[in-house]
Amino acid sequence: MKKINWLFVLVDKGKPTQRWLIKIRSIQQLIAYYNEISDARQQKSDLDIQKHNKKSDKKIDVQQASQHTNDNSLDEQMKALATNQQLYIDSDGKWTTEPQTEDNFLYRKYPAFPNFTKKDISIKSFNDGVHSYARIGDLEVREGDKIKWDTYEEAYEACMKIIGQNGDEDND
Repeated sequence: MKKINWLFVLVDKGKPTQRWLIKIRSIQQLIAYYNEISDARQQKSDLDIQKHNKKSDKKIDVQQASQHTNDNSLDEQMKALATNQQLYIDSDGKWTTEPQTEDNFLYRKYPAFPNFTKKDISIKSFNDGVHSYARIGDLEVREGDKIKWDTYEEAYEACMKIIGQNGDEDND
């Protein structure tokens, strides 16, 4: 099977309901997603979850995987995808086909939900510091079509909008 590039979208940026969702656009992606969840569940007894998560966030969290949908829901999800709808799944396994306003997006080669902190912020300036570009971990920060800011402070503020309440947490 072809490697999947998982698309995560940030919705409700700056609101208490802000969250990352994984966007599933095809039945093939959905099957791959459930395979990843199944793999994570099977590894539960073999892994020290805390140690594993500290070493690498490239696997979906087993606790999250255990909360995901059952087979009846899978049938509904497949029907939705077959009628050209898109699925949005949160880190608790809740899903919807309701259109979402996507404030930011991120592609990953693994289905691990983003959980950024201040430590992940990286701001660079080029052209003698005329513009600042911001990243948070593997995310290129953007606001609509805007990907560069006039000052470091503006870029940092854009990062903090995305990090939200997680900004002070330690992710060692």
